[in-house]
Amino acid sequence: MENTRFCNKCGKEIPVNSEFCPYCGTSQPKIQTDKNEAKSEPVEAEPSKQSVQNNIEQPTPVENSQTGNNTHIGIGWLCAAISLFVPIVGVVGIILGALALGKSEKKTAAIILIVFSCLFMYFGFTGFGTGFINGINGR
Repeated sequence: MENTRFCNKCGKEIPVNSEFCPYCGTSQPKIQTDKNEAKSEPVEAEPSKQSVQNNIEQPTPVENSQTGNNTHIGIGWLCAAISLFVPIVGVVGIILGALALGKSEKKTAAIILIVFSCLFMYFGFTGFGTGFINGINGR
């Protein structure tokens, strides 16, 4: 019985010097034998959970430079909409669109913002706001 041991997974009897179970293929811990008696002391074959956790690279926070540009575009759209009623506010939309155009990867959105800010300013100057308010009041 000293020349055999049992598999850690399937429980079948295997030779004492087996590295893998011939039945299920599971890796077996190495056994250290003493002269006086056979001891079954598993040697750590896999790294401990703590050492694995220490070796995992933690993600580095990346500063998102696009957040400010998205804010420029969002506020620019708000200013463009307000320019239908107060046309001079459209200038702020154009400026914010130009800022976003220079810094952002969203160049298409910035160009569309500038175009619509110009259009909305034009509509504001031609009386869109007055016509809209008169329509609401029933005049």
